[in-house]
Amino acid sequence: MGLIVYIPQMDEPGKRLQRMIGDLIWRDSIEIIYTFKGLEFRLQHPDGNEDIALLFASTPNDLNELVTSRPLLNNLRIILILPDEQKETTTKGHLLRPRFLSYKDGDFLDLALVLRKMKKGLPTPSHKGGY
Repeated sequence: MGLIVYIPQMDEPGKRLQRMIGDLIWRDSIEIIYTFKGLEFRLQHPDGNEDIALLFASTPNDLNELVTSRPLLNNLRIILILPDEQKETTTKGHLLRPRFLSYKDGDFLDLALVLRKMKKGLPTPSHKGGY
């Protein structure tokens, strides 16, 4: 199982997310990408190992870019971090059909739990706060 992580900004939430990813058990199959062009390129050239995409939309613009790449994400299980909890943002985020939603201002502990469950093949919630 491979995990593609997209972190477009290394602000405090981006650093927190990267630290959380670094603590995961299966580090050898984690690929962190920092630019949208890099993400698009990677999605256009799959190696067959990718299974999960953890996408951090740090800003509304990041989310718009991700929505434009929706066809490239069809075969991946998506975990999405949104920039805010506004209804419009959440509605747009659902266009990517994520398995789990979280928000930029969170501590990402929920994401670590979801990722561990996905790694083990256990059912995961389809929305924030599903535990």
